This record gives sequence, C-alpha cells and structure tokens, in this order.
Amino acid sequence: MKRIVLFIATNLAVVFVLSIILKLFGLDRTLSESGIQYGSLIVFSLVLGFGGAIISLLISKRMAKWTTGARVIEQPQSEAEVLGHEISHVANGDMVTLTLIQGVVNTFVIFASRVVGSIVDKTVFRTERGTGPGYFITVLVCQFVFGILASLIVAWFSRQREFRADAGSAKLLGTPRPMVNALARLGGLEPGQLPQSLAAAGITGGGGLQALFASHPPIEVRIAALQSGR
Repeated sequence: MKRIVLFIATNLAVVFVLSIILKLFGLDRTLSESGIQYGSLIVFSLVLGFGGAIISLLISKRMAKWTTGARVIEQPQSEAEVLGHEISHVANGDMVTLTLIQGVVNTFVIFASRVVGSIVDKTVFRTERGTGPGYFITVLVCQFVFGILASLIVAWFSRQREFRADAGSAKLLGTPRPMVNALARLGGLEPGQLPQSLAAAGITGGGGLQALFASHPPIEVRIAALQSGR
C-alpha cells in the first residue's frame, strides 16, 4: 500500500510541477495557440514515462540473471558482507526509489521533447496546420539528447544509493571492515575476472566521462567513504 501511495503521489507531483513550469514561463498559452492540448500531453507523458519504468522494474530481475549469468543463492556459503549491502538496498527501497526517479525523468523527456518539437515545427519549419516533418525529426533528436542528460541524473542517484547501501552494511555488521575488505577484493580482481556485463553496467566504476554514467561509484571512493564514516 505504501508503494502504491508513493507512486500516485509522485505522479501527482509531476503533474503539478509541469503545470507550474508551463504557467510561469507562459508556455501554456504558447502550446494552446500552437494547437497542443498540454493537459493531454502531460497525461500521455506520465503514462508512457512511468509505464516504461514500471515494466523495466518488473523484468529487471529476470534480465539481470540472464545477462550476467547470475544464480539465486538458496544456501549462503560465504560471510555476510556481500549480503549486508544487498539487504540495505532492500531496506532502503532503492529499486522502487530509482524506478520512481526514472519515471519522473522519462516523463520530462517525453513532454519536453514534444514541446520543443512543436515550437521548432511552427517557428522554424513554418508548419501552419497539423504537424510537419520538422516536428517528428525534432522530437527524435530531443528525446535522444534529453535521454542522455536524464541518464546522468539517474546514474547520480544510483551512486548515492550505493554509498547508503555500503553504510547500511557497515551498520548491520557493527563495523565497516568486512565491507571494506569485500570491496578491496573486488577491486583487486584481474581484468577479465569480472563478467563484462557487470563492467558495462558500471559496477566497477571508471574515470572521466564514463564515471558520470556509472551506476556505481569507483571502488576506491566507496572504500574511502566507509573509512571516513560517511
């Protein structure tokens, strides 16, 4: 029930924020004059944006197992530091939180790309009736560009949740040492030992531009955060 209420509240908040933004910048009048029913567009963006995020959440477990070759551990055979981190993810509701964040950014990407597409189509391509090719071309380009920017936001939130899960593991075990040791072992693996699918997902971090898109912070940064008590 809590998750359902959170989902509904998030959707309503997105609608409210979008409506305020449109009114503050006068875009509601501009859209209406361009023949765009922005209320319907907001609902469409919400359904498509959150619908895609929810579907991704529902199939994520199966896809993760399939792409990484992972298996469910029925009988734990190792120490608790790997487990403490994952339990913290569950306790913090990270999957639901990131799904809501993804849904929000998806909504803004879909909505903003269509608004920009309409404006460009009317002002640049001078389409007077309906929508012309300029609209569809602009929407595709904007969705690609805005989607990349949105992924940076989601990746940043994901990295923050990893820090919280590391700290949660340390709290559960009463000391950060086991988690630090586990991360040190992971960071000390030779190239090729970690499945490429995990590296591609940003599990091992990375520097430069790659770090901005990584879902996990660099291992040395996570270790430093644990040792400093952050």
